[in-house]
Amino acid sequence: YGKTPIYKVAKKDPDIENILVLGTDSRDVTKERGRSDAIIILSYNKKTGAIKMVSVFRDSLVPIEGHKWNRINAAYSFDGVGLAVNTINQLFDLDIQRFVVVDFNGVTDFIDKAGGVTINLTQAEVDYMTNYSGGKVKYNVGPNNFNGDRALVYMRIRKIDSDFGRTARQRNVIETLARKIITEKSLSEIYDLVNFAFGLVKTNISITELTSVITDIATGALENGLNMDSEH
Repeated sequence: YGKTPIYKVAKKDPDIENILVLGTDSRDVTKERGRSDAIIILSYNKKTGAIKMVSVFRDSLVPIEGHKWNRINAAYSFDGVGLAVNTINQLFDLDIQRFVVVDFNGVTDFIDKAGGVTINLTQAEVDYMTNYSGGKVKYNVGPNNFNGDRALVYMRIRKIDSDFGRTARQRNVIETLARKIITEKSLSEIYDLVNFAFGLVKTNISITELTSVITDIATGALENGLNMDSEH
């Protein structure tokens, strides 16, 4: 995790759990750190069951302890998750103590395990992804069924618009996949996916805690729908 510890910060709200989710550009998070290609603050309201995702632009120029000013995604590459969490907390006056780090292979493996994800594409996205495949894969404007590899290509698109579009695509895959799992999977299947995911990530959240939260979210979603939204 690096040498820098996560500095203890008092909770701002006892009902809100803020978690830093880092998607790295390494192929194996257990062997190499890589850079934090995606930075998402995930907030879970224990009282209402609401989930909110906020993306942090990876190229934002910020002060990083011991490293002067640099791009925010450099914090993780400099000294791991502790420095990344502390930087986010100091910048935004947050109370993050928990984290999840996942690499490219983890993302693709989990999406495949969940049975893929259906994403609506624009013409610009179709053109980019078709060119990326060398014309070997046919995409359509509108809904497309993606396996893990194709979903990852979609999540990493950055040349057709801006980081606003790129981070929106990342959150779109996460939210769409979450809604699919909640609406189509049984609780036992969801538990299997949680256990599978636990083996793909680095985290300081225990499997017991994670299962408990997922159970609460799934139960609430079955009654009232999944209360989930996101922003930059």
